[in-house]
Amino acid sequence: MDLSEAIQEAYAYADPSITIYETFEISHSSWDSNIYLVDSDVELSTPQGVFKPVMMSVSLPETESNVRGQMKVTFNCLSVVARKALYAASFEDDPIYIQYRQYTGSGADPEAELPASLTVTTVEFGGDFETILSCLYPDLVNIRLGRRIMTTTVLPGGKV
Repeated sequence: MDLSEAIQEAYAYADPSITIYETFEISHSSWDSNIYLVDSDVELSTPQGVFKPVMMSVSLPETESNVRGQMKVTFNCLSVVARKALYAASFEDDPIYIQYRQYTGSGADPEAELPASLTVTTVEFGGDFETILSCLYPDLVNIRLGRRIMTTTVLPGGKV
């Protein structure tokens, strides 16, 4: 089965009435409140908080066995307040953390959640209001996470 057949099969079995919302919660010890972002054009209200809409893209970690996987998350058009908070926190000794979750709608608990927060190693600001966060898993040795099967459709180690 080639990739196009697999995608066609997934579409055939997928419930068209369900929308998956991918979210990131960014936290730092110096902040009064966390930054909640959803890859959507509308806000998403959940028990964890209200996620603000933003355009985002994710580049998955490397899969070589001798490297520690690094993921890049790019957010477009973050608010000035969020950008300033990330900039200030990037100079602090305490790490910035990102928690990834998937939801199927407002008011619901997460459908999937990574088993550990990612640690931000660098914060970069690019053109067109891009904010790029490079992230590492804190301890891949002791976290059950299938790095070799990471795809955009598989949430390895996630609670499903």
